Amino acid sequence: TYILQTVTSGAACWVVAMVSVEAWGQCAPDIVWEIWGHTRTAEAVAFSPDGTILASGADYDDSSVKLWRVSDGTLLATFTGHEGGIQSIDISPDGSLLAAGYIVNGYPSGGLVKVWDIESETVQHTFGGCHVAFSPDGEYLASGGGGANRYVQINRISDGQNIATIYTGTYISDVAYAPDGQLVGSAGSDNDIHLWNAQTGGLVRTLTGHVDDVSAIAFSPEGEVIASGAGGWDDPGESTVKLWRVSDGALLDTLLGHGTWVYDVAFSPDGAYLITSGRTGPAPRIRIWRVADGDLVHDYGEEIAYGVHAVQFSPAGTLFGYGRGQGQVAVANGPAPMPGDMNCDGMIDLNDVPLFVEALLDPAAFDLSHPSCTSMRADMDGSGAPSGMDVQELVMALLQD
Repeated sequence: TYILQTVTSGAACWVVAMVSVEAWGQCAPDIVWEIWGHTRTAEAVAFSPDGTILASGADYDDSSVKLWRVSDGTLLATFTGHEGGIQSIDISPDGSLLAAGYIVNGYPSGGLVKVWDIESETVQHTFGGCHVAFSPDGEYLASGGGGANRYVQINRISDGQNIATIYTGTYISDVAYAPDGQLVGSAGSDNDIHLWNAQTGGLVRTLTGHVDDVSAIAFSPEGEVIASGAGGWDDPGESTVKLWRVSDGALLDTLLGHGTWVYDVAFSPDGAYLITSGRTGPAPRIRIWRVADGDLVHDYGEEIAYGVHAVQFSPAGTLFGYGRGQGQVAVANGPAPMPGDMNCDGMIDLNDVPLFVEALLDPAAFDLSHPSCTSMRADMDGSGAPSGMDVQELVMALLQD
């Protein structure tokens, strides 16, 4: 049994910032559809690479993974047979495989991963660990954690061969692959983020600065930044989001957004925004931050029922999906691309001017050179195409900054 509801009134809540200023307010998400799709907490969500499917995974007493059509919320498939609650899911870059990590009961508790062929709905591999991430080329799967499991495994998909088994020394709460495939990040109860060589399993760097368990991590699309969220166990507790430079581990920013626990973090495909889920006291929150300056640009709170756990941007960045505490799965409209923001950093400033000129002179070449940011961002006047008339609009936006 599920409920499908379409909501359109939330659209007015998003305020598009035409200049580099803070523009946010607390409200409900602009929901496209929401479904009571599971009988327990929807702990994990993941979009297919083409953005047409949203997968969701549920906790104990449900333990299923379901695939939903993003356009209308139609249920496409249900994967069962996981012996414990789903903690993490990922879809391979070619869209053919689904990895579902779950907790295994017993003492000490552990974790397992089933790798499903989506078309045939059959299990191809079973690995250890309950937090999962495919490599960018889809050839490997990183997995780790599950109760007392302190290991990260890197396994080759083609034959199931283990490439590396890494003892982390801490209970693992998340894993992530860097976009270039050279690093695997892990987070855990030692309050640190560890970066490992994806081929050898050797420790490359440790990022230290949280004072509570690190609950979630994500690499930015270009791989230069890693975001981490903390909270939940230690006393005194912490619920910050931190941004780190991957190359040397430098702390770039600390976002003071959630008062109790950060459940999940994810970058937008253009890297301009970071979306986070968590709690502020008893109230669940989804928040969207501008990465360039750490400003909170949107705060969703009061009308999100039952808590928010996993949250992810769609591959196009126009939508985000999330899971709720009593089994609901939702898709909502995300922040619209900002006209004039040519470098996709979430603001309009002088750094956009040379790219703006480039897009006006040769839109097709600009799109090829900057695939994450289309030349249509130069269409300031809404005419449907970049033109010389947009220059005046850009100048006005810069003067207002």
